[in-house]
Amino acid sequence: MMKRGGICGTMVSLIKNRVWVRSGWQFQAMGCIGRGESKLWIWVPELGWWAFDTRSVRPCEVMIMSSNKVRASMAVYWLYYSGLAISQDGRHWARIEGDHHSGALFDVGAKGEWDSLFIASPHVVFHSSGDLRMYYHSFDPQEKKFGIGIARSRDGIKWVKLGKIKSIGQGVSSEGCFDEIGVVNASVVRNNKAGNYLMAYEGVARDGRSSIGLAVSEDGLTDWRPVSDKAVLMAVSEDGWDSNGVGSPCLVQMDGNDDQWRLYMVLLDLVYMVGLE
Repeated sequence: MMKRGGICGTMVSLIKNRVWVRSGWQFQAMGCIGRGESKLWIWVPELGWWAFDTRSVRPCEVMIMSSNKVRASMAVYWLYYSGLAISQDGRHWARIEGDHHSGALFDVGAKGEWDSLFIASPHVVFHSSGDLRMYYHSFDPQEKKFGIGIARSRDGIKWVKLGKIKSIGQGVSSEGCFDEIGVVNASVVRNNKAGNYLMAYEGVARDGRSSIGLAVSEDGLTDWRPVSDKAVLMAVSEDGWDSNGVGSPCLVQMDGNDDQWRLYMVLLDLVYMVGLE
């Protein structure tokens, strides 16, 4: 029996995004349906030897997009990981084959390019009809730092990489700064009130601890500027439940109140936990 590195399920919030319960989720890929216990359907990795997601699947972004937003009319729910799955109801999912021979949306960079080792944690933002942006991270073997890159798409399926964002996560503020080893896990939101873009990201320090930084851009593509050379959120104590840092931010602007924001994050300790700021 194949050992699996990761499987996926869903949760829904019942009370103002603070109380969460597990929900049913069924995923079908190449004729294979994952099955779970206690009414919890799980999404399992692809079984084909040629596929890019044979070891694990780790969803990063779920978007609700109808045909008036993208130049495709296949689905309502779009789930991005290193690949793509689509759904009409948010429970039953089908894996979509990308352009790459393995089924991925796009390949890692060629030898010598900054993202030649891997591509991880894609985060997709809808800008306008026929214009989607994807933010992902990799590790630059030349600079020996993590970095965040951008790709762009008209239909949400075919993507063109635009390169690395060089203005954040370079560790240039000072030796020992919170992002000295680079930045990962970008969460980008278009500000409904101001019209610009905000990015919450995880900065990796020299000692391996993670903190959360914040950057802004007028168009979401260029001129990203950190709001501070210091982290906006970091571990509270040396021996607390977040003693190894905070990371994987998820920035949310609340509907109905453009001045209210929420930041979900992973608290890093001996085990992973999820928190809310």
